[in-house]
Amino acid sequence: MEKLCNSPGRHEKNGLKNEQELQSYFIHCVEKSVRARGRQMIGWDEIREGGLSKTAIVMVWHQPGIAREAIKKGNKVIMTPFESTYLIRQEGPHPEGPEYEMATFSTIPLQKVYNMNPIPSGLTREEEKNVLGVQASCWSEYMTTLAKWQYMVFPRMFAMAELGWTPADRKNFTDFKERLDKHKPFLDALKINYRTDSGEPAQPDAKMIRE
Repeated sequence: MEKLCNSPGRHEKNGLKNEQELQSYFIHCVEKSVRARGRQMIGWDEIREGGLSKTAIVMVWHQPGIAREAIKKGNKVIMTPFESTYLIRQEGPHPEGPEYEMATFSTIPLQKVYNMNPIPSGLTREEEKNVLGVQASCWSEYMTTLAKWQYMVFPRMFAMAELGWTPADRKNFTDFKERLDKHKPFLDALKINYRTDSGEPAQPDAKMIRE
């Protein structure tokens, strides 16, 4: 595949006009290799640049319009929008201290995660079937301990799980919050360092940064 996709002069030989078309050419080469092995390619939504393969599954992390465009072309998508599912961003206010500092833009409150609708507007019932599901993304370069990862992920991961199987017209944040509170004793028993409603860690003695 290295020889197929990255040989010298490939840009000129194939009449590729720019980097986007070169990227698309490379992605198609990769997909050809993947499909030859009985697999299907999944890629972040940048793979549409220069021309989207008809069989690729698109991980949509930019605006929902990208998902609609891909679905209208017959592609399947997985929704992981930056503004509501990137759990590298803080949930809300927190105590002062280096263990809470994250270089990750604005916050994503629990309710915003819960209210996220994974089905983009403007789709028919049949087209909605091409939304395969949702994903929470949590890059760990700013999380050096398990306790810090738990603080960033919980309890928002419960909201992500529920929105993946609950129709939008049946969601109720008040009801969800009441049920979530009933789960917290189980988290406490497991020593999970989730973020409490006040912003404090559930396990105050847990090490949030590597010493």
